[in-house]
Amino acid sequence: MNDSSNAPSWLTDDPPAATSAPSLPPPSTPTNDLTFDATENQSAASSMLRSVGASADAAAEKAAEEAAAEEDIKALTGIIIFMRFINFASAGVVIAKSIIVMSFLPSPGDWVLAFYSLFFGILIALQETQLVFFRTIIAMNFGFLFNSILRFFFYMLMASIMLSFGDLFGDILAIVLCAVALFNTYVLCRYPSYRKIREQLAQEEDKRIKEKINRQVRKQVVRSMTS
Repeated sequence: MNDSSNAPSWLTDDPPAATSAPSLPPPSTPTNDLTFDATENQSAASSMLRSVGASADAAAEKAAEEAAAEEDIKALTGIIIFMRFINFASAGVVIAKSIIVMSFLPSPGDWVLAFYSLFFGILIALQETQLVFFRTIIAMNFGFLFNSILRFFFYMLMASIMLSFGDLFGDILAIVLCAVALFNTYVLCRYPSYRKIREQLAQEEDKRIKEKINRQVRKQVVRSMTS
């Protein structure tokens, strides 16, 4: 028997036999379930980003529309005041011209035209006063004054009546009425909310008038009680 085979390894000159390393399990490949979950999460995240972007764009568009509406209201308020002034002034001149023509005892045809122009001028003047009583009657019976096309033809009718009188004052007044008709048509077409804002301004004026009347009534009551 060989002694070297029985001797311990640290007494022999032979190198120690290499021990085999423990075998590791092969790496597992990702399953189809994990791939599906990752794809679903990506699609959900992308859809959430799209919804957030769409809501931000909608909010920006809404803010821009509100700002534009506020600017239109501010601009329209001044335009309404100017429009009321020129309409009231032209109506007053038409009334004066009609009275002058009727005072000279013209022919029956001219007298009838003067009467119609007088009525039309009074109608325009009452509309521009914005008093509750007259405003309601005009809105119910003469609604064409709030339509851009019909209002334009109405002013053209008044201008033709002024031209029929055949004098310089009537010719000038006809030109003025044509210009006012074009301006009214532009405002009514450019600002569809004209009637709504006009009613709001009229209601504010009504409130101020009622407050003034109430103050006058209270003062009179106090004076009558103290006297």
